[in-house]
Amino acid sequence: MVSKSKFAVFLLFVAVLTTDPTKGADTPRWLAVFGDGSMKRGNRMDHWDHPAAQTSIDGHSLHGDNFARFVLDTTKTIEVKPPFVVMANGDVLPGEIVGFRPSRVVEGAGGVLLQLRGPLRSWEGQSLTVRPSLITRFVRKSSPARGTLPPGRVQLRDGQVISAQRFRFSASGLQVLTSSGVQKLSLGAIAEFCTPADNQIDVLMEAAAHAWRAPKTRVIRLVAEDGTIVTHRSDIGKKSYVDRNSKRIYDDYQSGCDVYLHVVPAWSFGPVLVPQKYLAARSIRSPLEIPVPLLPATYSNPRSGLAGRAMSAYNQGPRAPFLTVGELTDISGFSVHGDSEISVQLPVGAKTFSTWAGLDPAVGSGGCVHCQMFVDFASTPVFKRDFVLGGQQPLRIGPIDVIGAKTIRLVTDMAHKGRPAGADPLDIRDNFNWLRPTVTIDPDLLATHDSILNRFDGAAEWSIEQESLGKVEVHGSWNKITRMWDPQLRLKEDPFSMRVEKTIAANNDILELRLAEIGDKTLHGVEVTVNGESLAPRSEILPVLDEKTRERYDPQTRVYWWDLKSYRGQSVSVALRFFVREGRRDFAWRGLRLTSAMGTTKPQFESIEPGIRLTELEGFDLQSHKGRGHPVAGYLPATEIENDPLRLRGQVFTDGIGMMHDSEISFHVKPEYERFVTLVGCAAQTAGPLTVSFDGEPAWTREAITVAESAEQVDLPIPPGTKKLTLKVGPVGSYDGRSAWVNPGFISKEAASE
Repeated sequence: MVSKSKFAVFLLFVAVLTTDPTKGADTPRWLAVFGDGSMKRGNRMDHWDHPAAQTSIDGHSLHGDNFARFVLDTTKTIEVKPPFVVMANGDVLPGEIVGFRPSRVVEGAGGVLLQLRGPLRSWEGQSLTVRPSLITRFVRKSSPARGTLPPGRVQLRDGQVISAQRFRFSASGLQVLTSSGVQKLSLGAIAEFCTPADNQIDVLMEAAAHAWRAPKTRVIRLVAEDGTIVTHRSDIGKKSYVDRNSKRIYDDYQSGCDVYLHVVPAWSFGPVLVPQKYLAARSIRSPLEIPVPLLPATYSNPRSGLAGRAMSAYNQGPRAPFLTVGELTDISGFSVHGDSEISVQLPVGAKTFSTWAGLDPAVGSGGCVHCQMFVDFASTPVFKRDFVLGGQQPLRIGPIDVIGAKTIRLVTDMAHKGRPAGADPLDIRDNFNWLRPTVTIDPDLLATHDSILNRFDGAAEWSIEQESLGKVEVHGSWNKITRMWDPQLRLKEDPFSMRVEKTIAANNDILELRLAEIGDKTLHGVEVTVNGESLAPRSEILPVLDEKTRERYDPQTRVYWWDLKSYRGQSVSVALRFFVREGRRDFAWRGLRLTSAMGTTKPQFESIEPGIRLTELEGFDLQSHKGRGHPVAGYLPATEIENDPLRLRGQVFTDGIGMMHDSEISFHVKPEYERFVTLVGCAAQTAGPLTVSFDGEPAWTREAITVAESAEQVDLPIPPGTKKLTLKVGPVGSYDGRSAWVNPGFISKEAASE
């Protein structure tokens, strides 16, 4: 008797594809497997190099209602070697974790920095920043046990294994919460880790909700020869060209370039470029379908006493990395032996289950098992098939109703007693494959799921108002600045409203919304109310120039600000409403936040009030570029609007000096003045450099800044004997750029001592 008690559910990265039933001397290069189990083979593939194109094999379309679920280049051999990183959705990235990038906005937040290996690229070369919460496994080096470390474990390079309840990345490495407290580990000391799989279902459901809201969108999984697996939405993908020598990336074809598939996975903070020439396979599914091997699952073998956790990822069978039943081939599934049970946790809203099943072709005509499926802890199977034999056609199981179920159990039993003539006895040649097991999700559940806002930067803490549910679709809009797709909110109906409850303080008294500019100085259809009271916005266009060519990027970003300063100290309900204006119903999103003029994190912050205000003194030596726009008290120098108020990030101030591009103003300094103070920033377009000088010697300088950047509190000691203070705006900023010097003035020695 041959004993096969070990469960063969491993990740894609375990081994080399050395033999495959799809290969042969006369086998056509391309294989496509459709949803109904039919197949198409051929030697010509059209549009394989575009992640969202209408592909075909020998002119036969792979799209339509019965679209190709799996496409394979049979000439490719897949091999992956450590180090590699595995994400919560089963994606695999050859490379290693090398650091942590702290967020510039949120303390303690940030991204994990990966150093990619092989031909996989990012916009930064081979450095890629990913979301820490979506990393599930890291393997640094090859070992007999790699890929089998249970969740919640860290193995160090010296062999020590640590059990951990929580994982957290930081600038110093990896912090793990153990039963004895927090332990800090350097990244270099780690051989492998596997995080607790406590957010796996949430990750999959959120991705399904995002993709489902974009019509005709499908979920595509790319597999490369080096073991890379990258999942993306079909509407978030394009073709890019990378120069073989300079490695510069182009949107359009250039000679001397390689073709890359340019996609943005949900776990990445930036674009990922997969080389087309290394692409080996592609799987396609509906957003309402979740591959069962990605769900949390446990495995047990009653006869051997073995029990453990099934890896939540696409796995290997006897012919890694693809599973085969009959002639059907896929990358998704479980490969087991007789007398085994897989228990899978279902997401809330699971509707149906379906799979293909059968003995692996490796067993030939031998082999014999029973297979069953149970829902929850029922003793009666919802599906049962006795004496499944090697060489038989694949079993099509389902769709089976699983509404309300919490788990399903896939059971394979040894079929010895009463077996048909010629079948192997006991558990000889019992390699059994559950191929492409899939759960569908109720779309009504996703339609009411607020996770749609998680796709929009800064909107996660907002809630969709009840009457706005189902009114929007999510698309992608190409952003030349970030080389990514801005999530695009498209109104199916208007208005669409979202709301947040906040206590307003000095650190959040401005609501800022950034959208892609739509041209012709047309404002978007947006409005804000606070406790039902409508607020008027301030709006600016943020021009961005290419650092190398100095050409202007299009579309620009239009930023809107709503001033909430009058609500300080109050708990308010802020509503943001989108509506169709002049036929435009698309909003390419670039950010939403509650901020302040200074960008301070201190709720009680107030700018320093001077004892002697410059606006009460007489300025002299006023200078301006070609005599246009001298510095003026209380307003911004006029361009198109007279008496344009002083403002920082749209927030209006009454005391201060407005200054134009390339201008300056001076004031006499008395001996009793000890300090100079002001809150200064850009009020329109770009301004700078900004300089404060005493008797012609610069005491403070800030380089050119945009209207969207934080203002700065200036507090300077005045050198003894100083006679003159000069405020200057340099010529680097925009020609119509303007700066606001708010609450500028002196603090006397007497007041300072008090």
